[in-house]
Formats: sequence, C-alpha cells, structure tokens
Amino acid sequence: MLEVMGWVGSTLFAACAIPQCIKAYRTKKMNDFSWCFILMWFWGEILTFSYVFITNYMVGVYQIPLLANYFFNFILLCYLIYVKIRYRDQANKCFFK
Repeated sequence: MLEVMGWVGSTLFAACAIPQCIKAYRTKKMNDFSWCFILMWFWGEILTFSYVFITNYMVGVYQIPLLANYFFNFILLCYLIYVKIRYRDQANKCFFK
C-alpha cells in the first residue's frame, strides 16, 4: 500500500509541471515565471534528488518513486528554462507598428 501511495503521489507531483510545459510550447512564452522562482525550483530539484539518492545509497534501499519524480521534474524544468531563454525577446516585440 505504501508503494502505491508513493507512486501515485510522485506521479501527481511530477505531473504538475506538464500543463505549464504545454502552455509554454503553445504560446512560446514564460513571462509569468520569474527567474528567481525557476532557479529556486531548479536547485531544489537538484539538491533534493541528490539527498534522496545519497541517503538511499547509504541505506541500500532505493525509493524509486521519489527518484523518478525528481528526475521527471528536472527534465520538465529544463524544458521550461529552454523556453524562457529561447523566447525571451518575443515578450518585447510589438506586432502592430
């Protein structure tokens, strides 16, 4: 039962970024997200994944749902950072002259 709770919770938590990735893909905009939020999220994912991996390694028991969650979130976050950098100039363009 605990394993199921872990997988369901991790899946829901990891899926939270999917709607934002879809919106960013469609609109090519990330103006709503500040760099401070993105960088805090980025380092939070890196540090927490590292903590979980190292403590799991030391104990010898791997919590795969947690590791999968942080890895999947990191991939989605990298995409959002890419969109934020790639389309940053589009926010300043005026289509009506």
